[in-house]
Amino acid sequence: MERGSYNFIYTELVKSEDDILEIIAYSLYKRQKIEFVKSFEARHGRAPADTDLSHFHEVSNSEFQLQAYRNQADKLAQDFLTITLETRAEELENIMMRSLRAK
Repeated sequence: MERGSYNFIYTELVKSEDDILEIIAYSLYKRQKIEFVKSFEARHGRAPADTDLSHFHEVSNSEFQLQAYRNQADKLAQDFLTITLETRAEELENIMMRSLRAK
């Protein structure tokens, strides 16, 4: 959904400024775009023009790719929570073990 040289993907991915998964999905899009631009510059020795970005925007704005960004964001958040909870559980277990040994 590109209009002129402006890409409206932010409004496609982020419906609420408070939804962290939507913000993460948008950041995944931005990371992919940065990688595309760097790769383009390495191959062509110049920054891509708007016309060079049109295929990237077409693919990245497809419903399939938008859902892929959302799915990746969900997985990243789940992985982060899992690691955080596991780390916290280990910390609490260590505290309990030290407490029991001290008695």
